Amino acid sequence: MENEHLRSDDDVEAILRLAVNQSAGSSSDLRARLMETASELGLTPEQVAAAEREYLATKEREVLARSEEEEEARLWKEFRVRQRGI
Repeated sequence: MENEHLRSDDDVEAILRLAVNQSAGSSSDLRARLMETASELGLTPEQVAAAEREYLATKEREVLARSEEEEEARLWKEFRVRQRGI
């Protein structure tokens, strides 16, 4: 397969993410794979733990923001329905 489609780190990350998702095992398998890959990259367990905390905090903020956006959209829809009824 030619490498013309590999143009950035994002391409590499996306391909690896797909491969991992397709071969996903149990949570402990994923943790072991994370730690093995981190070790191969020269990362310490502490660095991985810090990155994981940051990732989880970011993910939590995104979920909260999405929830707030959905609630706001629901309230606006309800408001418009009530305005039509007046």
